[in-house]
Amino acid sequence: NLLCLPVIALFTLMAGCRPSVVRAAVMQGLYLLAPVLGRESDGPTCLGAAALALLAVNPMAIGGVGMQLSFACMAGLVLLLPGLLVWMERHLPMDKRLVRAGAANLACTLGATAFSTPLAAVYFGQVPLLSPLANLLTLFVVEAVFAAGYVICALGAVFPALGTAAGMLLAWPVRYCLAVYRAIASLPLASLPAHSVPAALWLVSLYALGGVWYVLRRRKKPLPLRVPVALAAAGLALVLAAGKLAIPRNGGVLTVLDVDQGACAVLASRNGTMVVDCGGSALASAGDRAADRLLSLGRTRVDMLVLTHLHADHANGAETLLYRTRVDRLILPGGADDADGLLQPILEAAAARGTQVEYLAEDADRRAGDLTAHLLLPQGSEENEQGIVVLAELCGKRAYLMGDAGQRAERSLLAEGLVPDGDILVAGHHGSKTASGALFLLAARPETAIVSVGYNSYGQPAEETMARLEKYCPSVLRTDRDGDVTIYLKAEERAHGG
Repeated sequence: NLLCLPVIALFTLMAGCRPSVVRAAVMQGLYLLAPVLGRESDGPTCLGAAALALLAVNPMAIGGVGMQLSFACMAGLVLLLPGLLVWMERHLPMDKRLVRAGAANLACTLGATAFSTPLAAVYFGQVPLLSPLANLLTLFVVEAVFAAGYVICALGAVFPALGTAAGMLLAWPVRYCLAVYRAIASLPLASLPAHSVPAALWLVSLYALGGVWYVLRRRKKPLPLRVPVALAAAGLALVLAAGKLAIPRNGGVLTVLDVDQGACAVLASRNGTMVVDCGGSALASAGDRAADRLLSLGRTRVDMLVLTHLHADHANGAETLLYRTRVDRLILPGGADDADGLLQPILEAAAARGTQVEYLAEDADRRAGDLTAHLLLPQGSEENEQGIVVLAELCGKRAYLMGDAGQRAERSLLAEGLVPDGDILVAGHHGSKTASGALFLLAARPETAIVSVGYNSYGQPAEETMARLEKYCPSVLRTDRDGDVTIYLKAEERAHGG
């Protein structure tokens, strides 16, 4: 056992002494030392010693997400895994090798996620649902890859050519794991958005059910496990149904997401869904934010994804959205500038997911159920204005989604007679001083204006633009102050910041 300690120390140094690595090294070292010193191995004590070692060096490490997740996963394994394995021994045919391997895999997954799931919900806004499936399909491969990796490193140190060749072969199981993770992440119920109130309530009730089941079991009044499992499944079904009920009958909903400095809008009716732009500078990808919003509305597919142009703040989340959600049609402006290098990965994602790609060369109308999108290509001399303007119609309401169109583009639309009375305006170019001109606002007459904006060095939104919007629009909202802005489209729309 003592001979293993230098190897553990070397691995810790090679891995960069990250909190999760140090935690594993300290715990493994203590497990190995226990029999040498005539002591029993104790999981909670080893875990506490690892925490003490890390905090003694850097007390501020406790605020790190990596350390919190690492210790939460290990706490679940230490405290829950033995009981889970005992339960499985009693209720499953563990004499069968395949069943035993799958049961152990499932027990490890449940133990590791029991305490880490709330942290994932808080930090990443996700409640993973299919992680046991991902582990079941890949854990045995990951273990083999780690073991083979050590051998290849040693081989490469002596015979570099053989080490390189072996490393190329080892890349294939890694690719397999990545393919599995991506495929599972693209499934409709891979995760739930934690910021959804129904999903948050379901997560809290799930832990409450677990607590009740455990207390009754300790008091010798065991509740059959199928009861909390059935209640949890019924609660999940209600969460999914709640999203569809959020859309008014014979109406729809428009959400402008807070993606920091960027733009992403989700429109949904009872039988149609459209996303306009998908980019931003927020830590969470705009693609993830859009997919979460769609899932909270009970949607697992999108009829149309319209990218007004290919600047990063409008399109850098499109690839993620394409992988996470089924998109039937992707619409791009013809001859779109691709200075940010986003087009190729977006097209690859569209091809991988079977999404039809359309390049818009002239004004056109597209329908998604009872949602109509008038896709307009105004003439503009500036790069930002050479994109698509979307005029969406749903249940008698009109919404202008301007992309980065400025006043030159607005005047082009006015000259062509393409500016009917509207109800909602998602202001162009994040409230830039060159957008939302008085003539356009007088013609469009929106009741509600929304500025999608975040921290930036461009002076957006400009004071003069905000003054114009407040002069001509009864209600003006901003994502940097109001968060996600949702407008329910029905007989009388109402707006609120979220």
